[in-house]
Formats: sequence, C-alpha cells, structure tokens
Amino acid sequence: MDAMLKIVTEHDVKPEQVKAVQVRAGSNVLDPLRYKIATNELEAKFCLPFLMTSLILRRRAGVREFTDEFVASAPVQQMMPRVTNIFDPKIEAQGFDKIRSVVELDLVDGRSFVQAADERYRGGPDKPFTPAELREKFADCAQLTMGTVRIERALERIEGVDRLKDVGELVRALA
Repeated sequence: MDAMLKIVTEHDVKPEQVKAVQVRAGSNVLDPLRYKIATNELEAKFCLPFLMTSLILRRRAGVREFTDEFVASAPVQQMMPRVTNIFDPKIEAQGFDKIRSVVELDLVDGRSFVQAADERYRGGPDKPFTPAELREKFADCAQLTMGTVRIERALERIEGVDRLKDVGELVRALA
C-alpha cells in the first residue's frame, strides 16, 4: 500500500489517468487477500484491488473508506477491475520472513511507474509508526464515535498513562 501511495503522491496521479495496475507478490501476500473484487466492507479488507483502488481514488485507506457505500460506489467498482494480482515466483523464492511486493501502475498516456514495497513496512517491527502517525491513526478511527475535543483528551490520557493517578481517567476519556 505504501508503494502505491508513493507512486500516486510523487507523480500526482489522478484516477482518470490510470489504465492498469499490477501487484506482484508471493503467496504470503496474495493468499490472505483472496477477493478479486470487493462488494462490501468486509470483503474490502481482504481485497488487494480494493486497497490499491482506495489509494488511487482517495490517497488513503482509512475507516471512512471501509464502508459498504464507498466499496459499492461506481468509481471504486470501475477501478478495481484495472488492478491485477500477479503471483511472482522470484518474490516467493525469497521466503516469508518479510512482506514483499512490487507495484506497477500504467497510465493511459503510456507512462508507467514501478515501485517495490519497502520490506520494512510502515507500522511493522522494523519501521514502527511515529508518534504523529499513531495519533493520526487513533484520531481517524476514533472520529466515528468521538469529537475532536474528546479525541485530544483521550490522546493526552493515553500518552500520559504512566503518570495517571487513576486509570479511571483513561477509561472515562475513552467511554
């Protein structure tokens, strides 16, 4: 996903420019992501074409993208068939100790961009989220049930949990 995001942001790719996408990976990536086309939010979580599509259309794949409405929308349903998963024996032969893939994005004007995924994927043990990324992720998820002020209060309690006199303060901030 980070490889796709890098392509679309660095080259300012617009959805209407996308002709095709190929994602080459091994079975450790392709097998769990078994849906070729997602029809609802649950399938979208296990659908590589949806994940790539979300990044192409919105440059993100957060909680607002994992909804039945977004998954079923015409732009999503029209983009997903342009994404092809390709089993790559060379990637497979490297083993399963890392998450490896290569994204190729072809534009209608004939240009192509190829980006290998960083084996030290963002949020993984070799490249953990920064404090700012953690805050952003929490706020993105929490916005479904909490307002901005409550989110900030909760983050303050979470980040200062070691200084709280009563864990109830954290529980109340999250309730």
